[in-house]
Amino acid sequence: MRHVQEGRTSWLSRLQARLLLLFLRSRAGGILKGYYPTRTERVDKPLVDEIIRASYDPGATTVIESVFNFNLSIPLNFLFDSFGGNILVIQGIKDPLIKSESFVSMLREHCSKVQIRELNAGHAPHDEVPDEVNSLLSEWMKTNKTELKPALEKSKAI
Repeated sequence: MRHVQEGRTSWLSRLQARLLLLFLRSRAGGILKGYYPTRTERVDKPLVDEIIRASYDPGATTVIESVFNFNLSIPLNFLFDSFGGNILVIQGIKDPLIKSESFVSMLREHCSKVQIRELNAGHAPHDEVPDEVNSLLSEWMKTNKTELKPALEKSKAI
């Protein structure tokens, strides 16, 4: 098997990405409703139209290709620790893309600076239950106010 150079993808992954985009575009509304399990009415025509429009942006195929070639060379806990401050993760417990329970468990076990807030939502809690997310963000920012500035400065240096 031929080695694919860093940053370059194979013709197969480009083809897979294009086919996947065609499929996703044709089923966008139904797929999105699965990602908003507690508030399917939030999946309206403007949201579906915007998702489809964004799928035609230059680079959209490259983003999809990266799924087939993903290699996180830095483990998540080291990446989070390098940030230097507390990190808030707002996780929808009904997210169909990841197994929320095992993801949250892994974060709690390995990422000491991560604060996790679980919501009864799917993949996009910020859109599905925006009032709850805004409340969590406001609370977290008040509690972490003194740590935000140094952490932001450190992240700019990375």
